[in-house]
Amino acid sequence: MEQKELTFSQATAEDADDIMEIIDYARRQMMAEGRRQWNEAYPAREHIEADISRGHGYVLREGGAVRAYGAVIFGEEPAYRHIANGRWLSRLPYVVLHRLAVSGEARGRGLAVRFIRAVEGLMRERGTRSFRVDTNHDNAAMRRVLDRTGFTLCGDIEYDRGVRMVYEKLIDEAGPTPDVTIRQVTADKKRYLPLLLLADEQESMIDRYLGRADLFVMLDGEGEAVAVAAVTLEGEGTCELKNLAVAPSLQRRGFGRRMVDYLCRRYGERCHTMLVGTGDSRQTVGFYQSCGFVRSHVVPDFFTLNYDHPIIEEGKPLRDMIYLRRGLRE
Repeated sequence: MEQKELTFSQATAEDADDIMEIIDYARRQMMAEGRRQWNEAYPAREHIEADISRGHGYVLREGGAVRAYGAVIFGEEPAYRHIANGRWLSRLPYVVLHRLAVSGEARGRGLAVRFIRAVEGLMRERGTRSFRVDTNHDNAAMRRVLDRTGFTLCGDIEYDRGVRMVYEKLIDEAGPTPDVTIRQVTADKKRYLPLLLLADEQESMIDRYLGRADLFVMLDGEGEAVAVAAVTLEGEGTCELKNLAVAPSLQRRGFGRRMVDYLCRRYGERCHTMLVGTGDSRQTVGFYQSCGFVRSHVVPDFFTLNYDHPIIEEGKPLRDMIYLRRGLRE
């Protein structure tokens, strides 16, 4: 079947029947697969009609047919005021996406991603940079969509219907955040040395761990490296994040946190604790604390004894190594 151009627009009252067909299809799929995010009572037609009447309902159309629906709300979601097991990336005004669903005819064509990209375009028009979404723990399909589109898992929130995982993404005003994939590097690890040196600026120190470390690279759609990370297994159920670096032009856009989340999930199968060591830098320590790490211990004079030159951060030379830890099975 020939595919027609997709258009993104506000839903109208005349779209309600088509939207409910999409909602009912998605509901049946969820329930058949044992997912509990939606049930017989939610979302109901009254929810969709309220979305439309308030100007929150949006659709992707293909020709005249509605192929996807979502509620796009520029404003506060009361349930997001209290977050557990983490914290938001920002305190910026945000848009929230609820009730995203794709028609059965369009399933498998990436329309959920297209819908999210369209919302990002709307955000840029309105000058909004923070995008928040929640989903159920068992909704693996939506979690994959959020991973693919660059969202960061921030914690949990609670509705009357149950606990949900919450995600946030900060968009670049100049253009979309690239789609990325994370891969393990098993050969020629040194080709990523320029990125590794951003986090550990002495090559001889990198050489101490790179050979035995698992190295991971985050790649954009063109195959360019966005971020790297090195992890070592330290025994007795502990692993250590030895290096984490993001390309300078892509920093402060959630890629570092996304890499940390990926590694914690991956190593949670083999380890109960992840350690990370860093200098006594308020910004860096604060980043890891925002990722769920807590202070563990200090190695005195690590930087002065092991580096051949002063390591300067935030205008002062680093001396002690500050270790933080995160439980991977909590």
